[in-house]
Amino acid sequence: MVTLDYYGMTGTGKTLKAAKEDAGEKLRAALKGDYSPVILAHRGNVVLVARSPSGWDFRTICDADTGPRPGTVHLCGSNYDTQEGALRDAAAHLAQMGWVVADGTESPEFIRDREQRANFERWATFQLRYAKAKATGCTDHESHCYGCGALGRPDLVTRVEGEPSRSI
Repeated sequence: MVTLDYYGMTGTGKTLKAAKEDAGEKLRAALKGDYSPVILAHRGNVVLVARSPSGWDFRTICDADTGPRPGTVHLCGSNYDTQEGALRDAAAHLAQMGWVVADGTESPEFIRDREQRANFERWATFQLRYAKAKATGCTDHESHCYGCGALGRPDLVTRVEGEPSRSI
């Protein structure tokens, strides 16, 4: 297997020619398409969704607690092949950043994907259970255990929820 750097793009193939062709295809794909960034905002939190030559990613550029993050925006990596994938996960990230206990398990309107809504509900359920356990004086570890369902820990369930009522 041959690997080479061809005008800044890595190419691989069984031969030198194939490796150059692979790098050339990657260069064409990197230069094709839309590079327009998108900004999403929710409850004082702002995320930038942008494309680099290697793909799409997102980055928080302002959060409600600390405000804008001035300076150059560096994307951590290009984890998405499509803008849609990056937008979907950026929206889920924003929903979690803006969540408060009073929201319960309901996801914000802008989370439209059924799988993302279900993921948000599971995440929020954990957060609510964790907060309930912390409020009763549980340690971080115990609260995490309770948040995850307290499997095998009936003592923890009793401690957080109280003794179950008995019907006669």
